This record gives sequence, C-alpha cells and structure tokens, in this order.
Amino acid sequence: MLADGETYDGIQEAVGCGRAYISRWRGRFLEQGVAGMYARHKGRKPTAMTPRMEARILARTQRGPKDGSTHWSTRKLAKELGIGHMLVQRVWSRAGIRPHRIKRYMASNDPDFESKAADVIGLYLNPPQHAAVFSLDEKTQLQALDRLDPVLPLSPGRLERHGFEYYRHGTLSLYAALNTRTGDVHGVPVEQHNSAAFVAFLDGLLCSVARKQEVHVILDNLSVHKSRHVQRFLADHPRIHFHFTPTYASWLNQSENWFSSGDTQNRPLRDTGKPATTSRGRDVDKAVSDVIHRRDEQRLGRREEAVGGGVGAARLVAAAHRGINRGSSGDGQRVPEGRGHRRPREGRPSRDLASKTGHHDGGVHRPRVKTGHHSRGVHGL
Repeated sequence: MLADGETYDGIQEAVGCGRAYISRWRGRFLEQGVAGMYARHKGRKPTAMTPRMEARILARTQRGPKDGSTHWSTRKLAKELGIGHMLVQRVWSRAGIRPHRIKRYMASNDPDFESKAADVIGLYLNPPQHAAVFSLDEKTQLQALDRLDPVLPLSPGRLERHGFEYYRHGTLSLYAALNTRTGDVHGVPVEQHNSAAFVAFLDGLLCSVARKQEVHVILDNLSVHKSRHVQRFLADHPRIHFHFTPTYASWLNQSENWFSSGDTQNRPLRDTGKPATTSRGRDVDKAVSDVIHRRDEQRLGRREEAVGGGVGAARLVAAAHRGINRGSSGDGQRVPEGRGHRRPREGRPSRDLASKTGHHDGGVHRPRVKTGHHSRGVHGL
C-alpha cells in the first residue's frame, strides 16, 4: 500500500493499526527486504474456551479461596488455575457471577405464613368495596437536625449549598399510614413510641375517613400493636380491623416501601424555605416542624427561667434563636455574611441574644453543634 502511494492515515483506516506499527514494518523492509518480513514475537498460544474449561472455572469459583479471602477476584482465580484473567472475566460475565456482591434474606418461620400473606395480598389486589385500606408502619429514632446557616439555592454551574453546622433537636418517631387506593399518606411525628401514641394515631386515622366507613389496617407484629391499650381501642371501635403480616415478612407492608422511596429519602422536614413537593409529605413536614419549634421554646424557656428571666424573656430568646437558625436576626432582618459577620462561639451567648435578654454572663448558652454532617433534614428519612 505504501508502494501504491497510500498515506499513513489511509493505511490506518484500512488495516486498523497505528502509525508506529506501519513505520516499524516499513523500516524492516527497507533494511532487510523480504527476508525481514517475519514476526519477532510469536506471542502466546491462546487458551481455547471449551465447555470443560468453563465448567472448571465455575466449579472453582463456588469454592472459596484458600488464603482466607472473602471472595475471588479475576486475577486471583486466574493465577490459581493458570489461565488469563480475561478468560475468567468472560466466563463470569456470561454466567452472571459477581463474587464481590452479596444479598441478604430472611426466612419466615410463621406456620400461618400462607394464610396471612394471602390475606394481605388480597387486600392489595381486591380490597373490600366502600372500605379504606391502610398500610401502616413506623420509623423510629429519627434525628431532627436543623441547619444553623441558610441554604444557598442552586444556580447555573453551582450546586445547592448547605452549611456544615447544625443543631440537634433530639429524636422523633414517625407514624405513617399509606392509603393503598389513593396513595395518600397520613403521617404524624411523636416524641415517644408507645401504646398511647399509637392509639392516638389510630384515632386520628379514623377521623380522616367517613364516619361509618370500614377501615382495614395492614401492620407488622410489633408488641405495641398488640398491647392491652390497643385491644381496648379495637373493642370500642369495631369498624377498624387489623391484618398482621407474617413473622419476618414485613416486606409485604407497602408503607415500608414508601419509607425507602424518594418521598422520604433526604426530605428536608424542617422550614428550609422549600415547600413540600408532594401532597403526601406536606402534613408530615408541618407536623415535624411544629414539634421541633415547640421543643425549642420549651427548652429555651426552661433555661431562661433558671436564670430569672421569666416567660417574657424566654419568648424573646426563642424568637432570636429561630432567627439565628434561619440565617436572620431576631427582628426578621437578614444577618449579613462576610468579613463583618462573626459567629458566636460555642458555649457562649451571642451579643444580640445577650442584649435582648439582659444577661451577659452565661444566661443563654449556644446549643451544642457538630460540623461535617451533610444531612438535609431529619436524618434517616
């Protein structure tokens, strides 16, 4: 092709080789002529992919390594069998084997598994007419976190930014009942997860439906769901019916899928300047925010009364505290950030708070904060 006047680019496109490869063979021909046109490195004889070789690789893969490793790698198994690692990779890809991954399972030991599962699935596929079916579950130990800096919105070429410091409002539990027909969620946060809170949630759930409408609730086998207090409530309200999932089979509960879906993952359940994006979460967001604000005022009120400030000063402290949390002053003015803005030290009252309350010597302490956490709101939702 070179003798015919073909360029290097044309030879590269026709043969599929590089310019160095063309130059090397051209130099050999110019130096030695036709006698130099032979391969200097014959390479290694390729390993044939035979059914026997494939079965050997798969059989050895199912037996663990002898060196104590948790799983095989392609190069480790190839060294063990004396073959190329790409051959192992091709066999694994064709068989769908990924030794580095595991999947957990839970086997139910409930003797009535089939009847209970059929009951729950029947409510999903063929619910009773003129009845409401709810899938109920609770999520406990939610960390109620609040940012101390305002959230800076996203802009072209810049991500949404959150401050590093946050304030802990303790933990909450969230009751959620998913209406399997409409998809709406009735959610209520509670400070204590006990029978009284569960009964109060059931009472609110009954108030959300028609007065004489039958209510079927799908729930797991938690001890709170079977307490004496709950049994008395069921006896007083015969139109509500419980359907328990089999033991170790709470995956039949659709509300668990809702907890792990995008409606609750990384949702800012606090006033961050963003409204709730779905009708499912608006009531939950507002309820969580109300609980956190009420807890703020109670905590700060107790602190102020301890130093003799009274209730009026406690309200001022609570208002100023919320202003700091939202990146503004107590009178609603935005706190400027930059060289002139100085954050009060941890464990020491801010200058604005001290001037409003009249206590400059430890009357109000800055809440304990941590840095480096990137949670968007209630941690774990």
